[in-house]
Amino acid sequence: MAPLILMNKASAIMKRYFEEKKSSLEMLRSYLIIHKIFKKYNTPLPSSVQVERLFSYATMANTPKSNRLSDEKFEQRVVLRANASS
Repeated sequence: MAPLILMNKASAIMKRYFEEKKSSLEMLRSYLIIHKIFKKYNTPLPSSVQVERLFSYATMANTPKSNRLSDEKFEQRVVLRANASS
């Protein structure tokens, strides 16, 4: 299928989903593609390893030289350090 046709089909499915009157999770069964995406991205991680690793990066980024960083800059440094090592 052409990418444009797939985009139109995806847009139509999303439009129908957002116009749906029901608000329970059961309605996801009517939208199999959205249900699959929901399960993939809305599932908690099975362990705390990733969170502990992020705290480790935060500790490395929080040095005495960097104690005046804004929250946004601190977060950027932590994410950059985490992405650089993975």
